[in-house]
Amino acid sequence: MAILFKIVSRNLREHKTKTLIIGVIIAAGMYLLIAGNTVIDTVTAGISKSFIEYNTGHIVVFPASLDAPSLLASGPEMLTDDEAAPIIREFTQVVDVIESTPGVSAVSPQINGMATLQFGEKGRAVSQLIAVDPDRYRAFFPDNINIVKGRFLERGEEGIVLSTDTLDMLGESAAEAVDIGDPVILTSIGGVAGMKVREVPVVGIFDVSVASQMMTSYLDGENMRALNGMTQITDIEAVLTAEEKSALGAVDEETLFGGADSIVIADENQSGETQDALFSTISTAADTAVEPYNAIDPDAWHYILVRLDDGSAIRRTVRRLNDSFSRAGLDVTAYDWLDAAGE
Repeated sequence: MAILFKIVSRNLREHKTKTLIIGVIIAAGMYLLIAGNTVIDTVTAGISKSFIEYNTGHIVVFPASLDAPSLLASGPEMLTDDEAAPIIREFTQVVDVIESTPGVSAVSPQINGMATLQFGEKGRAVSQLIAVDPDRYRAFFPDNINIVKGRFLERGEEGIVLSTDTLDMLGESAAEAVDIGDPVILTSIGGVAGMKVREVPVVGIFDVSVASQMMTSYLDGENMRALNGMTQITDIEAVLTAEEKSALGAVDEETLFGGADSIVIADENQSGETQDALFSTISTAADTAVEPYNAIDPDAWHYILVRLDDGSAIRRTVRRLNDSFSRAGLDVTAYDWLDAAGE
């Protein structure tokens, strides 16, 4: 060992210039490596903090039928998609499983949408819409909503909370200021739901705290579901009596499409009151049959955000949640925040 040290020392003394150059190159390389890793770690930490603290939480639970997890999968794409965004319908059961999982500190369900906003005759703006459970959302994101006028939505209340950017766009195009209590007309055009129009009052105005909120408005869940066409149609089973089944079985193609002879027409000698009663009965029966299919599903959500006590336990908790969902027969899947952020 002593001999080796002597050889190295003599070599360094005899080639001072080369040694200095090599030393500088090695030092510069190490500096760039350390500096680069520091920058990458800083950027990653910043992105992670931004998403976790203001957008996704640690984990997001989506319907299992969703092809690729993304918080935007139920947003602007709905304007052109021919298929409705998948919906979590077993909401109560799913939340029970999530909240009973060790390490979970908060849960917040959400619905995404997109609509044009109209105020007065000329006021126009386009806004990303988010519907939330107000109590859960404020507990989940205590610093997300900086209300500058009015207040945030309350549970069960209809209304909209506008960002200052959306407010300015509406006010400038309308040439008049939008204030608390003013009505705003929302129009949504979806590939599946078609055109939906709703009128809601302005409940509050909030100042944007993160870039993702610039053109975002918070809408109550009832109106958001109506705009998205989130009805109970897929949850309803046709339960027919024996007489109804017998009647359906007796109807053939000739009866339905055989022409005028197969259509029952009220006798012209019948009184107007009799005919009115007949048509009223038919109309009432039709409305009663269609009503359940137009009913809004009050427990339908696009996804559920999950916050943990320990941010280092994300992957372990995702596995535990998915195992629990599978055992309970629930058609949902949990993803970590990075996967849930989408492309």
